[in-house]
Amino acid sequence: MKKYSLLISLLLLPLIAQSCIFRSDPLAPNSPPVLEEYEPVEMYITLVIPDGMTFRIKANDPDRDELEFCFSVNGEDVNQLDSLYFHPLEAGDYEVIATVRDASSSATRCWIVKVSDVPN
Repeated sequence: MKKYSLLISLLLLPLIAQSCIFRSDPLAPNSPPVLEEYEPVEMYITLVIPDGMTFRIKANDPDRDELEFCFSVNGEDVNQLDSLYFHPLEAGDYEVIATVRDASSSATRCWIVKVSDVPN
C-alpha cells in the first residue's frame, strides 16, 4: 500500500507544484487577467502593402499571478511577447489575437486586419 501512495504522490506533485508556482495564493479563488490597455484601439484595421503595424497589450492579474502572453495570426501562434509587429506580405483578411493567461484563465483582444496591395 505504501508503494501506491508514494506513486500517487509522485504523480500529483507536478500538478500541485504548478499551482504553487504560477499562483501567488493557490488556495484562493482565481481571478482572470485584466487587459488594461491595447493598441490599436480600433478593432477593424486596413493596411496597404508594404505597410506594417504594431499590436500591443498591457495586462495585470488581480491575484498577482505570473502571466504569459501570446499573439496569433489566423490561428497560428507567432510569438510569446506582449507586442507584435505585423508586416503582411500578401493581401487578404487576417485575424490577430492577443491572449494573456495566468495558471487557469485568460483574456483576449482580437483585431480584424484587411490588407490590400493597392490603396483605396
